[in-house]
Amino acid sequence: MWARVEERGAVRYEVRREHPLIESLQKAAGTRASVEPLLIAIETTLPLEALFADVAGSPETVRQQDMDASELEQLLAAFVEAMAPGQDTLPAAVAEAILATPIFTAQSTARTVLEQLRRIET
Repeated sequence: MWARVEERGAVRYEVRREHPLIESLQKAAGTRASVEPLLIAIETTLPLEALFADVAGSPETVRQQDMDASELEQLLAAFVEAMAPGQDTLPAAVAEAILATPIFTAQSTARTVLEQLRRIET
């Protein structure tokens, strides 16, 4: 989802425009230009100072948001539709690419949920 960019001695983070969910959002919005202001706003308001302070102070307390079963299913469905739109089956390579995404690697039920959403080709 994020790209680390080193430029002129500085590091910044950008939303990856080629991410399947971003591309899906751009298609739904009609044009890339209509989504670009939102992406720029997200990139320029990333709370780096607060994040740095939290990690420096108590790194063990900083973590990603937990997902419940409904949110996991919703997010997996969005990935599936973005990567294999309108298909009843999902190529095994695409399924593995989805499951290798960092947001899903820590989710023990991700494979089961994915298999319920689409039949995975073998």
